[in-house]
Amino acid sequence: MQKNISSVMAALIILIFLARASSALAVKSVDAPNLFPGQEGELRVEVKNTLDQQIQDVSFSLDFTGLPLSSLGSSEDVLDNLNGDEDDSFSFDIRASSTAEPQDYKVPYTLTYKGQATPMKGVVTIRVIGNVELNVFASTKTPVVSSSDELTIQITNTGFADARYVSVQLFPAGFFLLSDDNVYIGDISSDDFQTAVFNIKYTSETPTAEAIIEYLDFNNQKQTMVFKQNIELYTQKEAINAGIISTNNTGIYITGLVLIILIWIIWRAIRKRLRKRRSMQRESSA
Repeated sequence: MQKNISSVMAALIILIFLARASSALAVKSVDAPNLFPGQEGELRVEVKNTLDQQIQDVSFSLDFTGLPLSSLGSSEDVLDNLNGDEDDSFSFDIRASSTAEPQDYKVPYTLTYKGQATPMKGVVTIRVIGNVELNVFASTKTPVVSSSDELTIQITNTGFADARYVSVQLFPAGFFLLSDDNVYIGDISSDDFQTAVFNIKYTSETPTAEAIIEYLDFNNQKQTMVFKQNIELYTQKEAINAGIISTNNTGIYITGLVLIILIWIIWRAIRKRLRKRRSMQRESSA
């Protein structure tokens, strides 16, 4: 009986030792940078020795396989020793690829120390962020005083992140709208553009394209951009000289054709009369 109790006690001691050994290290905090594509930053991981005794050769390694992230130096950092109930940190200089898509990336890690039976594994999250940068330009087809026209607002996204749920609201200034004042565009990808087209009629010689552009950025935050651009108008004569509009020569062509027909009819009548006169002269002389 006493032998069985001793065996049970020994087993319990071994289990307690293994449980404590397996939980000797704990990740206390992770200070991960937010990186733009192509940007560098420092990743710091703080760990704690939960035992009351020193552990040695504490290693923290990262695995960037298949990720658009890399370490500028070694992907492993080592502490010679870590006293019981103390904490220390590992540091890595990392870089996001210039082609990295803005999103959260899970980087696997392995945490070990000398004598540890099973390495601790987990992931740290590195966020590659992207900014939305919109460039707006307004253009017209026939900018002629008092005429109807087509106003196009082109929006180009030169940022790293997509602009989502983009809409454009136009405010008439020197013209009135022949179409809706609000156009929903949708998403504008990074390094791409979209357009919003409005039909208008000018009521002033100095119109202005004024618009509010709304969208969601990388962090799903609603953003508002105010756009304003003067529209240069031409008079009818200036527009013809500049080749913006062409003259309508239909009336001239019709008038010329009528004149030709009239000349032909008159010529035929004169010719017929001359023939008749010659015929009469021959008959009288006979």
